[in-house]
Amino acid sequence: MIYVFGSNVVAAYNPTNDTWKYVMYHSMLAGFGAVACNDKIYLLGGTSAAPAFNGKQFIGFSYKMHNINDQYTPLGYGTIPPAISASSPQNSTLTVKDSLIFSANKPVDSLSYSLDGQSNVTFAGNLTLGDVPLGAHNVTVYATDTFGNVGTSGTYYFNVEPLKPEPFPSVLLGVAIAAVAFAVACLGLYLKRNKHSSARVSLCLQPQPDSKQVSA
Repeated sequence: MIYVFGSNVVAAYNPTNDTWKYVMYHSMLAGFGAVACNDKIYLLGGTSAAPAFNGKQFIGFSYKMHNINDQYTPLGYGTIPPAISASSPQNSTLTVKDSLIFSANKPVDSLSYSLDGQSNVTFAGNLTLGDVPLGAHNVTVYATDTFGNVGTSGTYYFNVEPLKPEPFPSVLLGVAIAAVAFAVACLGLYLKRNKHSSARVSLCLQPQPDSKQVSA
């Protein structure tokens, strides 16, 4: 928002949708400075004018400097929901050790998610989901700020895949046939033990760069 302070009107311009808002401003000061700090707008100092007379004859205005600070709440404050976006992973394929990481651009009071279109589940901070079957899934994260505005990440689609087994050490040439058969049996057992039918997927929420810390 871009604010323009007039003598009796404050105008706020939103460059996102090219709109203006106007509010009557009742201060009699002029020539003040404006500072935005901690979601407030402060008008610093300024001057006031009073008519000056010589007897009954008006001769102009006398000006007085003031050392006061006026505090105002920005127009539309408390009406914008949190913006949530998925920041990790960059692709849509997860293994059983990966996490889904989302970012919020402002502090939030409560968090919830919906997995595969199911009912929303409330959580606080980082969360490890229960056993998620291998295959295609989708998740939507919701965040509610202190004013009750609800932001959503949109639906994020991902696939869960099992970890690929580490390469089994190659059998040295010249070993006995019995030893080779034993190695093959061990390899089969290794693959079987790493064949997951479900996975535990972590769900995280963190602040975006240059944003306030997310409270959860």
